[in-house]
Amino acid sequence: MKSTQTIRLVLPLMLIFHACSSGQAQAQEETLPQLTAEQRWDRMSFLLESWAIAAILHARAEQQTAEDAGQDIGELFAPSWGDNFTPRGFMRGTYRNLMSWREARFEVLEVSDQRASFRFTPAYRATFGEDRELLGVTVEEMDLYWIRIHKVIVEHNGLTFHSERDGDDIIFTVTVPSGA
Repeated sequence: MKSTQTIRLVLPLMLIFHACSSGQAQAQEETLPQLTAEQRWDRMSFLLESWAIAAILHARAEQQTAEDAGQDIGELFAPSWGDNFTPRGFMRGTYRNLMSWREARFEVLEVSDQRASFRFTPAYRATFGEDRELLGVTVEEMDLYWIRIHKVIVEHNGLTFHSERDGDDIIFTVTVPSGA
């Protein structure tokens, strides 16, 4: 009986030791490429766009829309914007996030303690190409996804949100509600 228990205890340990020691003997030195800042930036943009497309496609598989996917993501991130949420703070945070894309364009239209309005050109449009579709997702769906995320974040934090499209640009206006 004791020998069976000993074998049950020792055998797995021997197998683990063998696996670890043989792995060390077979390990080879690997030289990884040194990526430029531009290559890293492009990769991050690609991943961000891919995650958004995946979220939209998942929502679609669940009989939902791109806006529904944006709602879920907005609800996830809304609390992370902090307790002192202001129109100016939202504009600055959005600017920092949008600048994750190398091709991003951003213009402040108006900013005060009560209101912020800004225009941006979503950089992911270039990825979608002339047909404005990528992996079955349209650029319009991508716009709706990102707009909904921002709407949820703003409204969760007690401000009023308005968006509009102007050609390829999107304009966000965020205000402190009257009486607040």
